[in-house]
Amino acid sequence: MADDNRIRLTLKNVADFPHPVEGKAFLWDTAAPTLAVLASPKRKNYIFESRLNGKTLRVTIGDVKTFTLEAARVEANRLKALVNQGIDPRELKRQKEAEKQILFHLYKNMLINAVRQAPARNPASAGRS
Repeated sequence: MADDNRIRLTLKNVADFPHPVEGKAFLWDTAAPTLAVLASPKRKNYIFESRLNGKTLRVTIGDVKTFTLEAARVEANRLKALVNQGIDPRELKRQKEAEKQILFHLYKNMLINAVRQAPARNPASAGRS
């Protein structure tokens, strides 16, 4: 995190931040110190970067074209609160995805079992009382 690339991010200076010819370039926010714009030759993303258990932790927040600066600051602050509690946001995301998959498969199996247990319908007798 070089101090010479640390300014209060605005829409204008994010838009004006040049893409490097190769590699990556960072523009850090002074309003949310864990927030930066990471520019590569083809794209710019808002990222969150902090340290957890002595290691650098980096999370992509989103593309600068689709994520607002204010939303990126809010997300960086949310991620920082998790890190301050000793929680790795990447691991939390993995756990939530795993829970979604488990719930999806449980629901799918419930529907399959419900269909199997439903009485067979005779199309010829449909509509008769």
